[in-house]
Amino acid sequence: MLPLKNWIKQTGMSPTWYTVLITYMLLFFVMGYITFFHNNDFITNPENFDKIIRDYDRPDKQLLVKELLQDDANTFADENTISSQAFNVILGAIVSFLSSTLISKQ
Repeated sequence: MLPLKNWIKQTGMSPTWYTVLITYMLLFFVMGYITFFHNNDFITNPENFDKIIRDYDRPDKQLLVKELLQDDANTFADENTISSQAFNVILGAIVSFLSSTLISKQ
């Protein structure tokens, strides 16, 4: 633990600065994972729609399942849009935090 404290002192940044940076980076990676890697294949794969609809024999059941799956797909698209916007906001916060740090050090 002592070498880490010495390194922090040598860089001239406070422990609070590192805490904020680590928090931003954690949020950045979590939102990046949600935005770019967490895809629900079930609702985004069109073959699954056809397979489920074929498994139901009555037309009214088919219509209900199709509507529910379409609603689920639309909800997923909205969630993906929101997470993409959150990712961009966090990226902007990191860049502004680092740029303000650079300006204050000059």
